[in-house]
This record gives sequence, structure tokens and C-alpha cells, in this order.
Amino acid sequence: MNSSVVVIGAGMGGLTGAIRLAKAGFNVQVLEARSEVGGLASGVQHGGFSFDAGPYILLDRPGLEWSFEMLGLDRSSALPLLSVKDIYDVQFADGTSVCFYSDIEKTATAFENRWPGSGIRYKNYIRKMDRVSRSLRPMLQVSHPGILDMIGSGAWQHVPFLLKSLASVLRTAQLPVQVADAIAIWTHVAGQATTQAPSPMAFVPALMHTVGAYYPQGGIRIIPKILESAAISAGVEFRYGI
Repeated sequence: MNSSVVVIGAGMGGLTGAIRLAKAGFNVQVLEARSEVGGLASGVQHGGFSFDAGPYILLDRPGLEWSFEMLGLDRSSALPLLSVKDIYDVQFADGTSVCFYSDIEKTATAFENRWPGSGIRYKNYIRKMDRVSRSLRPMLQVSHPGILDMIGSGAWQHVPFLLKSLASVLRTAQLPVQVADAIAIWTHVAGQATTQAPSPMAFVPALMHTVGAYYPQGGIRIIPKILESAAISAGVEFRYGI
């Protein structure tokens, strides 16, 4: 007789966990308080239009590819991705505009024209963050990384970095205040001070210029919908409004 498992919440984590458990032979039931799956990655309807309720661009394409592969899903056919070239623009009260493009040279040149010397500092910052993020990436694919995993991957070298805050990392980059604030805009949106935000948030611009930014056709909210279909096919039962 198969064991039964109840998963609370149909967010990304709950959905992927439900699929893995169902494929492992468990009877799985997912309980979701809302009327649809997605959690922070769900969508909202307003004025006849559909919007993502949470993130609206994808910065970790390798992570998405790996996740779909682990679930036995073909990302390329199930989820077409559109490349985003003009990523975001932060407007400050003094009229200053800080724009981020997928092209690092275009981004750095705009900074250099306004703040001489900042272009090379920005590119140095991106190179360093890319190097650190690549070294730490294997830790994302280990359920319970330990000392041996840290040593084997070389990630142990970046423990001091991981203990820093986003504010500390940005200070060492010596970027113009407006550029640093624009990089940290995601923490401001979340209502989190940069002194409290974790250092890996500093990887965001490095991901934009290396991995690239993408928009899933149908929005970020389409990802949990795909996972929901995969879960149902695997035999998972869903109960909404619980």
C-alpha cells in the first residue's frame, strides 16, 4: 500500500515537491488556499488584462533548465522564452536615469558618460559577481550541501562573501550612489533594507549580462501552470480554497 503525503501550498516549491513525490510512488494531495497555483509566481486579472503577480523576468535560465530536467519535462517545447534586451530603467527624483541593458558595454558606456570612471568599475564588479556566482552554483543543486561539497566545488572560498550584506558588497564596488541604488531596487521593492539583504542579491546584474534576462511566453505565471499539469499527469490531487 502506497504512503500518502499532503503538501501545503501550490507555489513553485510545493508543486515540484509534489511531482517528485508522486513519481516516487506516493499518493500526493496538494492543499492551496487560493483558487489557483503559483503562490508568489501567480497572476492577477485587472481591466481585462492579465499580469504577473510577482517576478516578471527570468534571470536564472540554467536553474530553470536544470529544474525541468530533474522533473522529466522538456523546457524548450513546454516553455518558450523570449530574450529581454532593455531590462529596466530606474528614474530618480533629481532626473537621473539609470538603465540596464543585456549588453554590458552599452550599460557601462552610459554610466561612464555620466560618471567618468564608473564604466570600468561596473564591468569589474560584474566580472567578480559572475565568478562568485558560478563557483556557488553547484550548491544550488545539492539538497543539503555540507563541508565536503563546499570544498569539492571550491565554494568554501566565498564563505566571507556569503556572510556580507548586499550593502557591504555594493560599497566595495565603489559605484556611483545612483547605480548602486538601482542595482538594489529589488530589495527596495520588497521593503528590505540593503543592510539586511543577502549578498547573493548582488548577482542580479551579472546574471543579466551573462545568462541573460528572459520573459516566458505567457508570463512567469505560466511556469506553475505547466507544473500543475505535470503534477496532475503524475497523479497528484489538488484541493483549492482550503
